[in-house]
Amino acid sequence: MLRLAKRLAASPRLVLLLLWAFATLLNLTKAFHIDDTVHLEAAQWIQQHPFAPMSGSINWDHVSQPLYTSNHPPLYFYLVAAVGSLTGFSEVPLHLFQSLFTLLALVYFYKLLLLFHKEYALVGTCLLALGPAFLVSQNLMIDIPILSLSIVFVYLLLKEEDAHRVRRYYMAALLLSAGLLFKYTLLPLYLVLLYAALRERKYNLIPAVLVPMAVLAV
Repeated sequence: MLRLAKRLAASPRLVLLLLWAFATLLNLTKAFHIDDTVHLEAAQWIQQHPFAPMSGSINWDHVSQPLYTSNHPPLYFYLVAAVGSLTGFSEVPLHLFQSLFTLLALVYFYKLLLLFHKEYALVGTCLLALGPAFLVSQNLMIDIPILSLSIVFVYLLLKEEDAHRVRRYYMAALLLSAGLLFKYTLLPLYLVLLYAALRERKYNLIPAVLVPMAVLAV
């Protein structure tokens, strides 16, 4: 057992793959959660009305409510609609789609921990992956997608690499823009982007700071 543990510790990619496979299989055939209803109905509306994403209605608690009252931006709904159009709106294909964000979260959480505690990076990633909040929160809801985007965003800002620093800030700004179109609760991360850019004191980072606000304005 100890020898196996040492081999796994020496193969982080294999461990990450196993963690992702376990999380994916655990969620693959699980029935849709009650809160998945909003995402499914919104995606099905967008599939039929792609140019009027917020004009549909959701039957929630036996009351039909317009989509725009849910305060959810539509980008994630568009992705679900695209997958549903190709494979149908059933558990397996949509949970496989969700597992892409699970993989993204695990890989970049590991890479983020490498920046601070290299010797504990794999252990920390295992704690995240096997935690009940992470495993249960997969479903079809937005929790894991916005977690994965947040992790990559922070990683891009913290990674020390002067050769591509400006590019990383723009990538972080674009990623945050996409995240805000997933859910507005990521808005506090804009303050993180602003602070990071001001700390650098580089004028060529100003457009990067403006990107998320421009996306929201559009």
